[in-house]
Amino acid sequence: MIKRADKRGISFDPPHLLVYFVVLSVVIVLVALAVPNIGKIGKSENIKEVEDFKAQIEEDLNPSLISGSVVKSYELPQGYDELCVVDASSVDSGDIVDKSKIQGSVVRGSLRNVFLFGDNKEVSFYVEDLALPSFPYYNCVETSEGEIELQLNNNGEDVVVKLPVNEKYCKNAEEKTLSDGRNLCNYLDSVYYQGYKGECCQEHGYCC
Repeated sequence: MIKRADKRGISFDPPHLLVYFVVLSVVIVLVALAVPNIGKIGKSENIKEVEDFKAQIEEDLNPSLISGSVVKSYELPQGYDELCVVDASSVDSGDIVDKSKIQGSVVRGSLRNVFLFGDNKEVSFYVEDLALPSFPYYNCVETSEGEIELQLNNNGEDVVVKLPVNEKYCKNAEEKTLSDGRNLCNYLDSVYYQGYKGECCQEHGYCC
Protein backbone atom coordinates (compact mmCIF):
# COMPACT_ATOMS: atom_id res chain seq x y z
CA MET A 1 0.00 0.00 0.00
CA ILE A 2 1.26 3.47 -0.89
CA LYS A 3 0.51 6.34 1.49
CA ARG A 4 0.60 10.01 0.66
CA ALA A 5 3.12 11.44 3.12
CA ASP A 6 4.04 14.95 3.96
CA LYS A 7 5.66 17.39 1.55
CA ARG A 8 8.82 15.32 1.51
CA GLY A 9 7.22 12.93 -1.00
CA ILE A 10 5.67 9.43 -1.17
CA SER A 11 6.22 6.83 1.51
CA PHE A 12 5.71 3.04 1.17
CA ASP A 13 3.66 1.02 3.61
CA PRO A 14 4.79 -1.58 4.40
CA PRO A 15 8.44 -0.48 3.89
CA HIS A 16 9.48 -3.74 2.22
CA LEU A 17 7.56 -2.71 -0.93
CA LEU A 18 10.25 -0.16 -1.65
CA VAL A 19 12.91 -2.86 -1.42
CA TYR A 20 10.85 -5.08 -3.73
CA PHE A 21 10.65 -2.39 -6.43
CA VAL A 22 14.37 -1.65 -6.15
CA VAL A 23 15.28 -5.33 -6.49
CA LEU A 24 12.88 -5.77 -9.41
CA SER A 25 14.44 -2.77 -11.19
CA VAL A 26 17.93 -4.18 -10.74
CA VAL A 27 16.84 -7.59 -12.11
CA ILE A 28 15.27 -5.98 -15.17
CA VAL A 29 18.44 -4.01 -15.90
CA LEU A 30 20.63 -7.09 -15.50
CA VAL A 31 18.43 -9.15 -17.81
CA ALA A 32 18.40 -6.36 -20.38
CA LEU A 33 22.18 -6.27 -20.34
CA ALA A 34 22.64 -10.02 -20.34
CA VAL A 35 20.31 -10.97 -23.20
CA PRO A 36 22.07 -8.96 -25.95
CA ASN A 37 25.42 -10.32 -24.81
CA ILE A 38 24.22 -13.90 -25.01
CA GLY A 39 22.90 -13.33 -28.51
CA LYS A 40 26.07 -11.57 -29.58
CA ILE A 41 28.29 -14.35 -28.25
CA GLY A 42 26.23 -17.01 -30.00
CA LYS A 43 26.32 -15.17 -33.31
CA SER A 44 30.01 -14.37 -33.15
CA GLU A 45 30.89 -17.99 -32.45
CA ASN A 46 28.92 -19.10 -35.51
CA ILE A 47 30.42 -16.35 -37.66
CA LYS A 48 33.92 -17.31 -36.53
CA GLU A 49 33.40 -20.91 -37.68
CA VAL A 50 32.09 -19.78 -41.06
CA GLU A 51 34.96 -17.30 -41.46
CA ASP A 52 37.49 -20.01 -40.66
CA PHE A 53 35.84 -22.34 -43.18
CA LYS A 54 35.89 -19.61 -45.84
CA ALA A 55 39.53 -18.80 -45.12
CA GLN A 56 40.52 -22.45 -45.49
CA ILE A 57 38.77 -22.79 -48.86
CA GLU A 58 40.27 -19.52 -50.10
CA GLU A 59 43.74 -20.74 -49.18
CA ASP A 60 43.22 -24.14 -50.82
CA LEU A 61 41.81 -22.64 -54.03
CA ASN A 62 44.85 -20.51 -54.68
CA PRO A 63 46.02 -21.72 -58.14
CA SER A 64 49.64 -20.94 -57.31
CA LEU A 65 49.54 -23.47 -54.47
CA ILE A 66 48.01 -26.38 -56.39
CA SER A 67 49.79 -28.59 -58.87
CA GLY A 68 47.63 -31.09 -60.72
CA SER A 69 44.85 -32.69 -58.69
CA VAL A 70 44.53 -32.87 -54.92
CA VAL A 71 41.80 -34.06 -52.53
CA LYS A 72 40.98 -31.93 -49.49
CA SER A 73 38.73 -32.74 -46.53
CA TYR A 74 36.60 -30.05 -44.94
CA GLU A 75 34.56 -30.03 -41.77
CA LEU A 76 31.44 -27.93 -42.22
CA PRO A 77 30.70 -25.29 -39.57
CA GLN A 78 28.48 -26.55 -36.78
CA GLY A 79 24.80 -26.65 -37.70
CA TYR A 80 25.35 -26.96 -41.46
CA ASP A 81 25.00 -30.24 -43.35
CA GLU A 82 24.96 -29.24 -47.01
CA LEU A 83 27.54 -27.52 -49.20
CA CYS A 84 26.78 -26.08 -52.64
CA VAL A 85 29.24 -24.47 -55.04
CA VAL A 86 28.43 -22.38 -58.10
CA ASP A 87 30.47 -21.34 -61.10
CA ALA A 88 29.07 -17.82 -61.13
CA SER A 89 30.63 -16.93 -64.48
CA SER A 90 29.08 -19.91 -66.30
CA VAL A 91 25.86 -20.89 -64.53
CA ASP A 92 22.42 -20.09 -65.94
CA SER A 93 19.74 -19.41 -63.33
CA GLY A 94 17.24 -21.44 -65.37
CA ASP A 95 19.33 -24.57 -64.85
CA ILE A 96 19.12 -24.30 -61.05
CA VAL A 97 15.97 -26.31 -60.46
CA ASP A 98 16.23 -27.43 -56.84
CA LYS A 99 17.78 -24.54 -54.93
CA SER A 100 15.67 -21.39 -55.02
CA LYS A 101 18.08 -19.46 -52.78
CA ILE A 102 20.96 -20.09 -55.16
CA GLN A 103 18.79 -19.34 -58.18
CA GLY A 104 17.75 -16.02 -56.65
CA SER A 105 21.37 -15.13 -55.96
CA VAL A 106 22.33 -15.81 -59.58
CA VAL A 107 19.33 -13.84 -60.89
CA ARG A 108 20.43 -10.84 -58.80
CA GLY A 109 23.87 -11.03 -60.37
CA SER A 110 25.57 -11.88 -57.10
CA LEU A 111 29.06 -13.38 -57.30
CA ARG A 112 28.54 -15.52 -54.19
CA ASN A 113 29.62 -19.01 -55.15
CA VAL A 114 29.74 -21.04 -51.92
CA PHE A 115 26.53 -21.81 -50.02
CA LEU A 116 26.04 -23.61 -46.71
CA PHE A 117 22.64 -24.89 -45.64
CA GLY A 118 21.47 -26.28 -42.30
CA ASP A 119 18.34 -26.51 -40.19
CA ASN A 120 16.60 -23.16 -40.68
CA LYS A 121 19.89 -21.44 -41.47
CA GLU A 122 22.02 -20.60 -44.47
CA VAL A 123 25.08 -18.58 -45.32
CA SER A 124 26.86 -17.76 -48.57
CA PHE A 125 30.06 -16.04 -49.61
CA TYR A 126 32.43 -15.48 -52.53
CA VAL A 127 35.68 -17.35 -53.05
CA GLU A 128 38.05 -16.31 -55.82
CA ASP A 129 39.33 -18.73 -58.51
CA LEU A 130 36.51 -21.28 -58.06
CA ALA A 131 35.26 -23.06 -61.18
CA LEU A 132 33.18 -26.17 -61.90
CA PRO A 133 34.01 -28.74 -64.57
CA SER A 134 30.76 -28.84 -66.55
CA PHE A 135 27.06 -28.13 -66.90
CA PRO A 136 24.95 -27.25 -64.93
CA TYR A 137 27.79 -25.32 -63.24
CA TYR A 138 26.45 -25.77 -59.73
CA ASN A 139 26.52 -28.77 -57.46
CA CYS A 140 25.54 -29.67 -53.92
CA VAL A 141 26.48 -32.41 -51.50
CA GLU A 142 24.95 -33.34 -48.15
CA THR A 143 26.73 -34.91 -45.23
CA SER A 144 25.46 -36.39 -41.99
CA GLU A 145 28.95 -36.55 -40.50
CA GLY A 146 29.90 -32.93 -41.08
CA GLU A 147 32.91 -33.70 -43.28
CA ILE A 148 33.19 -33.44 -47.07
CA GLU A 149 36.00 -34.32 -49.47
CA LEU A 150 36.54 -32.08 -52.49
CA GLN A 151 38.76 -32.82 -55.47
CA LEU A 152 40.62 -29.70 -56.59
CA ASN A 153 42.18 -29.46 -60.05
CA ASN A 154 44.35 -26.60 -61.29
CA ASN A 155 43.42 -25.82 -64.91
CA GLY A 156 46.04 -23.10 -65.26
CA GLU A 157 43.68 -20.21 -64.51
CA ASP A 158 41.15 -21.33 -61.91
CA VAL A 159 40.76 -24.26 -59.56
CA VAL A 160 38.09 -26.68 -60.77
CA VAL A 161 36.15 -28.12 -57.82
CA LYS A 162 34.64 -31.58 -58.05
CA LEU A 163 32.15 -32.52 -55.34
CA PRO A 164 31.27 -36.10 -54.40
CA VAL A 165 28.16 -37.46 -56.06
CA ASN A 166 24.97 -36.34 -54.38
CA GLU A 167 22.94 -39.28 -53.08
CA LYS A 168 19.69 -37.38 -53.61
CA TYR A 169 20.52 -36.76 -57.27
CA CYS A 170 21.43 -40.44 -57.74
CA LYS A 171 18.20 -41.61 -56.10
CA ASN A 172 16.06 -39.22 -58.14
CA ALA A 173 17.73 -40.35 -61.38
CA GLU A 174 16.90 -43.98 -60.64
CA GLU A 175 13.34 -43.41 -59.44
CA LYS A 176 12.09 -40.81 -61.93
CA THR A 177 11.09 -42.20 -65.31
CA LEU A 178 10.44 -40.80 -68.77
CA SER A 179 7.32 -41.47 -70.82
CA ASP A 180 8.93 -44.57 -72.32
CA GLY A 181 9.60 -46.03 -68.87
CA ARG A 182 13.36 -45.41 -68.80
CA ASN A 183 14.88 -43.73 -65.79
CA LEU A 184 17.34 -40.83 -65.88
CA CYS A 185 20.50 -42.72 -64.90
CA ASN A 186 22.00 -42.67 -68.39
CA TYR A 187 21.86 -38.88 -68.43
CA LEU A 188 23.91 -38.37 -65.26
CA ASP A 189 27.28 -38.35 -67.02
CA SER A 190 26.17 -35.75 -69.54
CA VAL A 191 24.41 -33.57 -66.97
CA TYR A 192 27.19 -33.59 -64.38
CA TYR A 193 30.49 -35.17 -65.39
CA GLN A 194 31.84 -38.34 -66.96
CA GLY A 195 31.71 -41.15 -64.41
CA TYR A 196 28.91 -39.67 -62.27
CA LYS A 197 26.60 -42.63 -62.94
CA GLY A 198 29.31 -45.10 -61.94
CA GLU A 199 30.01 -43.20 -58.73
CA CYS A 200 26.28 -43.22 -57.90
CA CYS A 201 26.41 -47.00 -58.07
CA GLN A 202 29.69 -47.35 -56.22
CA GLU A 203 28.98 -44.86 -53.44
CA HIS A 204 25.21 -45.14 -52.94
CA GLY A 205 23.94 -48.20 -54.78
CA TYR A 206 21.81 -46.34 -57.32
CA CYS A 207 21.87 -46.55 -61.13
CA CYS A 208 23.91 -49.77 -61.16
